[in-house]
Amino acid sequence: MTRDATVVSSLFQSPPMREVVGAIRAQQPTSGSNARSVRLICLIVGLAIVVFGLGALIAVIVSRDLARPVLQLTEAVVSLGQGSFDARPLATGVPELDAASAALMTTSQRLEDVMTRARV
Repeated sequence: MTRDATVVSSLFQSPPMREVVGAIRAQQPTSGSNARSVRLICLIVGLAIVVFGLGALIAVIVSRDLARPVLQLTEAVVSLGQGSFDARPLATGVPELDAASAALMTTSQRLEDVMTRARV
């Protein structure tokens, strides 16, 4: 028991019988703390919305940057399938896509050689 608790308990209990001889009731208006709580909750919700929005914006930007090289490779493959052997996908910096681009260029060159020999 702390020193303050001892003092309080001795005020309200008579030493020989340990009976409660009094009580204190404390009251405080809650309107101030309720308003603070509401403001704090609104601030937290507002920040959550801002963070979510920024996360969504970053996700859109990153997904576009990741999808662009894949779309370029797809266009080159479609072009090759339509008989155009001059379509060359660009280097992307992504090792897997660069490997696929190199394989596509090799295939394109071989198909072009085969088609040239077949025409002669």
